[in-house]
Amino acid sequence: ISDSGALMFSNGSTPTAVVRGRIQYDHSTPYVGSGLGQMSFWTDGTQRVNIEENLAAGRSLLSVGTTTPQTYSNDTFNELVVGSTSGSHGITIIAAPTGGAAVSTGALMFSCGSSTADVMRGRVQYNHTSDEMTLWTDSTQRMVVQKVSAGSSATRMGVGIGSPLDMVHSYVADSSTVPAV
Repeated sequence: ISDSGALMFSNGSTPTAVVRGRIQYDHSTPYVGSGLGQMSFWTDGTQRVNIEENLAAGRSLLSVGTTTPQTYSNDTFNELVVGSTSGSHGITIIAAPTGGAAVSTGALMFSCGSSTADVMRGRVQYNHTSDEMTLWTDSTQRMVVQKVSAGSSATRMGVGIGSPLDMVHSYVADSSTVPAV
């Protein structure tokens, strides 16, 4: 009985072409936090995606482009790790282009529960329809960066206000003074 199993794909019989793609599960090696179990996905003979258990933290780690997601944080913020220490890396969020939908947005959400307010507690959001980026905390929009008008390269930034009137516009609703920017 083996401690691992794999589904392998090849495109020839030479040593370098025998196994080009692979889906593998290994439950013999203790990984970070004494978790057992790792599933990996390989293309072109290289491990590309890795899912491993972290029993100590009670969660799984997903990594793309690295096989050691636990080494890139203090074991707190590493459920998803993308990239490696060489080259440029990133994550792309795709939404319908302007005009493709009534409202077309992409967002990175921060949740602390399952209620309507809690699932979108914090977020960074881009609206393709209005070409604006917003930052939200406590389920409330706190900052916006938007273009002035169609075809213009001029921008406005609002802090504490959703529709800035000047290039930089800040507003404090619960204060008698507005800080200078």
